[in-house]
Amino acid sequence: MRKIKNFKVPIYYYEMGRKLKKNKFNLENFFADDYENAFKEYVSLVISNVELSAIYSTYLYQKAKEIINSFAFQSNEKTEYITISILTAGIKIDEFINRKEEDEKKLSEIILEVYINTARNTVIDMIDEEAKKDNYSISNPFFIHSPFDVENKIVYKGDISKLLKEINADKISVGVSESKILPNFTEIFLINWVYKKAKR
Repeated sequence: MRKIKNFKVPIYYYEMGRKLKKNKFNLENFFADDYENAFKEYVSLVISNVELSAIYSTYLYQKAKEIINSFAFQSNEKTEYITISILTAGIKIDEFINRKEEDEKKLSEIILEVYINTARNTVIDMIDEEAKKDNYSISNPFFIHSPFDVENKIVYKGDISKLLKEINADKISVGVSESKILPNFTEIFLINWVYKKAKR
């Protein structure tokens, strides 16, 4: 099990702006004068309320299957290990966004989505480095839970509270309340490890 608490990742303003435009969000209208600097200041405000933490554990395939209790995703037949990971933005950002009006809420959530995507890639890179040391390649993530529109989302029918307990989610302050995973901006995903044959 590996835990990473309160880590930071790069802020990609261009990617955030691009995604906002894709979602029909007009920064010039929202911020008016000097909108580029005003946007960067607002991004900094949002990120200052994010407390990124992640935890992950890697299991033999059969053990992971028992933990997940719902293998509704396409694992490679040569999968030997599976990493189960939880990534959260923390509770402060929930409180920050809940205080906002609709437009600011939308703006904040899109900024947060890009930031969490960067954080997820950072965690996946860590897992990939571990896998490479033992001559394994890893799959793209399969999502048990995400607040965002992601690919490879699993229809999960197992007991999520048991899954969280198995991965020691409480160590990064993630839990379940009234069948809802909290904090709100939390992802749970799986990664397959497949052994790479040595080249002859």
